[in-house]
Amino acid sequence: MIPAASGDYWDFLNRLRCFLNSNFKLEGPVAGMRFYPPYSEWSIEKFRTMMELKSAAFIMGGMTFRTQYKGKTLPYLFNHGQGIVSGLSALKPVLEKFRKAVPDVKYLQYFHCYIDSGDDSDQRFTADAITDMNGKPLNYGLYYYPLFFPTQENQFGQASARLLDMLLDELNPDGIFWDEFAQSMVTYHYGKPWDGCSGDIDPNTHEVKQLKSAVSLITRDWRLAQVKKILSRGKRVFANGQINCQVFRDLQIPTFAETAQSTFCARMQLYTPIALGDHLSEATETDAYRNMLNALDYGCVYYWYGDQVYPTHKTLTDKMYPITPIRLGPGFIIGQERILTRKSGFFGWGDASDFDIFVYDEKGCLTDKPPVARITRDGQNFAEINLWPDWSAAIVRKPAITEIRQNETGPYSSIK
Repeated sequence: MIPAASGDYWDFLNRLRCFLNSNFKLEGPVAGMRFYPPYSEWSIEKFRTMMELKSAAFIMGGMTFRTQYKGKTLPYLFNHGQGIVSGLSALKPVLEKFRKAVPDVKYLQYFHCYIDSGDDSDQRFTADAITDMNGKPLNYGLYYYPLFFPTQENQFGQASARLLDMLLDELNPDGIFWDEFAQSMVTYHYGKPWDGCSGDIDPNTHEVKQLKSAVSLITRDWRLAQVKKILSRGKRVFANGQINCQVFRDLQIPTFAETAQSTFCARMQLYTPIALGDHLSEATETDAYRNMLNALDYGCVYYWYGDQVYPTHKTLTDKMYPITPIRLGPGFIIGQERILTRKSGFFGWGDASDFDIFVYDEKGCLTDKPPVARITRDGQNFAEINLWPDWSAAIVRKPAITEIRQNETGPYSSIK
């Protein structure tokens, strides 16, 4: 039980975040990139400019595709699982080209542990397929994207572990971008092994009708072993989706939510408050900026989704990282290194910290309007921020960080 005398949701949330040890340093920005034509044919200068304008510190990429599956021609087929092997020869020169363009940007290789689009995977890993209540193997909406569950013991898990080793050895990425980390589009597997706690219950008799297993539970030990292996090699892990298990929270790997709906940001409020941009609604840099503001409504920061948005100027992400969250709020996030807000008010750290203030207009452009004020009260420095609709500000703390003075709910902030 987490008490919050005020009865305020945000007070409760921030107390619970402290209890869960969720406030650790978040790095970024992260930007996605497609590593196949026509994007792989971009000039070095075009790619470098996009990464610079997105202020990217990490790039997620490495997915490839083919057009043949079991001898049948398809418009395209993404290479997942064992299918990745067929795309490595095309990926390597593209990766080399992009590394020359932005040598200081860290590369995160794409990886998915449930989909396997290899030509023989459905036959090779039949016993490890995720099945429905009738025992029918399931897929990711298309027959050539069958779904499997990796474990330490099964054949699919062992083959997937070797595949991950190959990616680390041959591509030498700075880390892994692990898509749909806890589960894919299917939550439960009907079949062995049983997770020891899940089942379908008859709503009338309250009897267990059928056993089932949460995919996130039966794959937990395998995923934990792989994450520890990656980290032991000095690599990073960035993951898509909620973390679910405490053993992963303890490793402090950053995870984020896809934002086809902005409400999905709420899924990340108890761990790493990061929203991934939306490839469905973001066609322009202004669209992306509005999603940054939507993320702030939930106390979240933002990662760029992909290359569908090619900016013409830097924006709020330029001053967004690193950030070690202290307090999330409705329209703002207070971190040790900086405060990001789309709300007007007085902001500070409850001490004499000095800071720089950066204001962005409704298009996400840096501006010197409206003016901002610096106020000192009782030896404490505050920024007085007055923002117009769809404007935002980053208050960046100067290097001499002193101890943060806490009140009942965290560092001082007052929203108008």
